[in-house]
Amino acid sequence: MLSSTSESTPSMDLIDRNISLRLRQRRLLLGCTQSAVADALGVSFQQIQKYETGANRVNVARLFELSCVLDVPITYFYENLKSVRKDKDTIPRFTGKGGKKNTSPLTGRTVKQVRGGKLGQEEMMSRSETLTLVRNFYLLKPAVRKSIASMCRGLGS
Repeated sequence: MLSSTSESTPSMDLIDRNISLRLRQRRLLLGCTQSAVADALGVSFQQIQKYETGANRVNVARLFELSCVLDVPITYFYENLKSVRKDKDTIPRFTGKGGKKNTSPLTGRTVKQVRGGKLGQEEMMSRSETLTLVRNFYLLKPAVRKSIASMCRGLGS
């Protein structure tokens, strides 16, 4: 069992980071402020800020409350994580591209590379401007969305 003074493993860092990113992503997608989420939970906005930045870990009870407030299943916070278990008694270890241990299951980069380098896809998708773009895109009429999507595909090829 991990105590509050023990070092966390790279796999725990990846899980905590994913939860933080998914929390921020969902909040921004809904167009909510940190204060609005905090008020719904009965905590300060600084606490939400700490959860989103990873300064504080989100305990399981709070994660359940967040899933209710943000109207997502609790599994939403664990999406995008892949684990490999060799037997029931081992801790899941994350394996990225090429089977390398302690790498991102999405990008194949190590936690250190993700934290210190360019934005990965997960981080890019949790940025405020990305979520604002997506939210506004879905406010458009379906025919307009289809035309824009077609244009983007053409520009991308």
